[in-house]
Formats: sequence, C-alpha cells, structure tokens
Amino acid sequence: PQDGADAFLLVSAAGRRREADAWVRTLVEMYRRFAARARFECELLGELAASPGGGAGILLHVRGAYAYGQLEVERGLHRRTD
Repeated sequence: PQDGADAFLLVSAAGRRREADAWVRTLVEMYRRFAARARFECELLGELAASPGGGAGILLHVRGAYAYGQLEVERGLHRRTD
C-alpha cells in the first residue's frame, strides 16, 4: 500500500572510522545517481553527527512515483571489500 509514496533514506556508518564515513558518502552518491536515473527528486535533509559507539549518517528524502517501492528492499548491512 505504501509503494507509491516518497521515501526517506538514512545511510549511516557502523563505526567511527574515517573509512566508514567515506563509505557512507559513496553509498549516498550511488543512491543519488539512482534517483536521478529514475527521475526522482533527491533532497539532502541533513547530516547526523557521530555519536558514541556509532558513526555519522546522512538523511535523504526521495520524491517521486513509487520511490518507496523502488527503495524499500534496500536495508541491512552493506560492506566495502577491498
């Protein structure tokens, strides 16, 4: 029932390392490119400061027909492998 709605997307780092924050920015850029290709509007709502035991995060608002339906399966842990 919510598939046609807009989506809020929070990408956050699991740790406080600089590499984790860089990975967050890489993922956010990937989502922004996806949104542009899908003709969704993507607005940066804010950056969350790192907290004890956790890393920083970035909150996006993705607007467009079925934005939620396209992004709802994106959850869980994404790891960077070198």
